[in-house]
Amino acid sequence: MPEPYIDLPGAFVSFFSGTGVAQGQTDDDPALETLYRAYLNGRRINRGRGYTLMVTIETIAILDRVRDYAEACVVANADTISAGRDADPEEVQSARVETNAARLVITRCDALERNWPHE
Repeated sequence: MPEPYIDLPGAFVSFFSGTGVAQGQTDDDPALETLYRAYLNGRRINRGRGYTLMVTIETIAILDRVRDYAEACVVANADTISAGRDADPEEVQSARVETNAARLVITRCDALERNWPHE
């Protein structure tokens, strides 16, 4: 049976690529090390003007880490979005796009966990 995977929207991948894990800083955490390898080996799929990164998810622990990063993305962008008119409009729009992508990742993580093929 093939390993389960998740499609990460390009806007979320842009956020994730700025994290320490995407740079290989895994703090000897096996789940983060596996996530780092999965990220590096992810398959980029161009879709219209954007793209997704298809990443293999070997365990629930790795899926949880992906969800953690998606939740961190939502939190990181909250101040920019709430600043509204007081912030640079391009920054607000970028934060909204990243947040929407992160929420989609959370939804996909939840769905994959509900239908997890391994026990």
